[in-house]
Amino acid sequence: MRWTARVAMVVGLLAWALAGVGCASSGSGEFKVEAGSYAAAFDATREVLRDFRFDLERVDAAQGVITTDAKRTAGLATPWDSEQSDLVDEFDDFFNDQRRRVRVVFEPLTAEGGVAEVGGGDSYLEHDGPFRARVEVTIYRVQTYGLRISPKAVRFPSYTRNPELIARGIPAVYEVPLRQDAGLASELAGKIERRAGRGG
Repeated sequence: MRWTARVAMVVGLLAWALAGVGCASSGSGEFKVEAGSYAAAFDATREVLRDFRFDLERVDAAQGVITTDAKRTAGLATPWDSEQSDLVDEFDDFFNDQRRRVRVVFEPLTAEGGVAEVGGGDSYLEHDGPFRARVEVTIYRVQTYGLRISPKAVRFPSYTRNPELIARGIPAVYEVPLRQDAGLASELAGKIERRAGRGG
């Protein structure tokens, strides 16, 4: 293949990748919920997370918390996923086994904007004032201890076994929190706020 054809192929791949990447929102990952709109905002949160194909793990309207299970994506190899905020994320997810978990927390506010005191047994559903919601997205990278890459073929690695870790019940494959994904958190917050404002 001539070098001009190779350059054209690389440029085409980059253009395709950039076309599939969503724009990162400039927001903070927080949004306000007007008084009397908590139930609608909570429902909108569930719907937006499902639109992004996250599996819900904890759905607790009484305490204002929604969390998701880990969702894996392969970046460039899964163009139907829209978690990535830029091309760096696309390549990072492509070359690493990474997963994202989302946590959305609602805080009841007073009319003046301070955090309202809610009794331990009281439900947030009974609070008729405004709320502040915060979206947090954590990226986890999957690690495997004892991995030995073969010098002859990367496709045929081997693994060491540590009897002490096995006896302690520590798995060979584990997740490590890597960083917060502020771009996705901001995008989710914006979509939730807009959907809640439309009432569905």
